[in-house]
Amino acid sequence: MHIATETSRFQILSLDGGGLKGLFSIALLAKWEAERNTRVVDHFDLIAGTSTGGIIAIGLGLGFSAAQIMELYLSKGEQIFPSSLLGDAKHWIDVKYSSEGLHKALEELLESRKLGESKTRLLIPAFDPKFEGIHIFKTPHHKRLQTDFKELAVHVALATSAAPTYFTPHVKDSGLELVDGGIWSNNPVMLAVAEGLGYLGQDQKISQHYELGQRMKSIP
Repeated sequence: MHIATETSRFQILSLDGGGLKGLFSIALLAKWEAERNTRVVDHFDLIAGTSTGGIIAIGLGLGFSAAQIMELYLSKGEQIFPSSLLGDAKHWIDVKYSSEGLHKALEELLESRKLGESKTRLLIPAFDPKFEGIHIFKTPHHKRLQTDFKELAVHVALATSAAPTYFTPHVKDSGLELVDGGIWSNNPVMLAVAEGLGYLGQDQKISQHYELGQRMKSIP
């Protein structure tokens, strides 16, 4: 993996969904941080993440090291995805897992921090299944973005990772139900590119993006 540090380029990190497979992405980032003695968040102008990638993106944005986020995956995996006597058959009668384990794990890490406290721009997709509507949580990196930054980071993470049949939808205080952003954008890289070129007015010639997930792509 190559992460450039030139300040003249607008750099985007895109993190796929994939449940515990997010351990691959965060382990790679933790290794890079350790070897370079730096933080990933300091080298990207925009981080986009869906589902497990959204959790990682939020954690990085709020200043946690990749190693701290990796520990969440290593130590809380069984709490988030507990074994069941019904196994996969539980999908047919109920959601496979309670959201409580994930909620507690996220609260232990993120506490009461809000999305707007991120040290870099964030873009986190979710989906409204009732009205089939797209919902994207964003930090206030444009004058029109004046709502999402007030959201608790825990709630944004729960919304983007509420995979249907695995977890119950995340219900906001307004009553809006949201589920996993992977329903429509499991790989959010094009959303991030559009954000950079549109809202943020970046020149395509100086933009660079990196994708981490079940596959990895970097542009040298």
